[in-house]
Amino acid sequence: MHKRIIVPLDGSQLAEQVVPYVKLLARGLGAEVRLLRAFDTVRPDMTDPEHGLYLDRLTANFRNTARDYLEEVAAGLRSAGVTTTCEAHEGSAAEQIISDAEADPEALVAMSTHGRSGVGCWFLGSVADKVLHATNNPLLIIRPREEVEVPGAICRIIVPLGESPMASRRWQHVGPIARALGLGVTLVRVTPTVADYYRFGGYLYEYSTPQGLDTSVLVDAAATEYLKAAAERLRAEGLSSVEERLLHGNAAAAILDLAQESPGAMVAMTTHGRSGIGRWVLGSVADRVVRHAGVPVLIIRPKEEAGAQS
Repeated sequence: MHKRIIVPLDGSQLAEQVVPYVKLLARGLGAEVRLLRAFDTVRPDMTDPEHGLYLDRLTANFRNTARDYLEEVAAGLRSAGVTTTCEAHEGSAAEQIISDAEADPEALVAMSTHGRSGVGCWFLGSVADKVLHATNNPLLIIRPREEVEVPGAICRIIVPLGESPMASRRWQHVGPIARALGLGVTLVRVTPTVADYYRFGGYLYEYSTPQGLDTSVLVDAAATEYLKAAAERLRAEGLSSVEERLLHGNAAAAILDLAQESPGAMVAMTTHGRSGIGRWVLGSVADRVVRHAGVPVLIIRPKEEAGAQS
């Protein structure tokens, strides 16, 4: 399970909104936290040897400033009993995060989707987006909120189920986190509404189902069995607070609505991989949830081996 949590920060209060969640997870999982910050490469035109502004001296100053900031954040984590290290590196923030994650495939990367404004901001489409595309590590993503107190507490994990609710990759993360933090689990399956079937299928659905049963009834029955099977597996692993929710309509909208209605919720989702490293599927349900959820979202990569995708 996660013994290290990698936390990229950019010096902004918005980016720091991930820290309360990191503290909670690190204490529950007994994980070490590694704080990262990248600083800009010193350009030759920034030097002025006549006034003592040498390249190596400026670089050292930038590094020290970045480390001092990280140490301030680390102090709060250490006071809570969390082992914390700090690393400041020159150059690309995305490359630094990806390199650290690749060195420890089981490490959890926890970050905000954006931080400060202007050059170096972290938002989907920039650093966070590059990390989402490039790493196979599990990711905890939050969307920082301006002028809103960050709860920093999690009491329930919402787990949307796709076509393979028994995917081992998902349960390897959800089960241990729920047990370690004493969280309840809500399993969710979203099916189309009756109107959706008739809108997209017309008379075909009205007359082609066995014994005249409406297609929606059959699909809902299968979805209910899916939920029951997944819930039984989690209960067999020692999780007692497991509930099942069958929802209807647009999958992303239904998940987002449920998350908004659930105080202290975290959403845990797997993604469907593309070639090679299991690329992020832009436009997918997971993508919409990450972009619009007001709660933390745990993204779990599918393994390339057969049977590990969801």
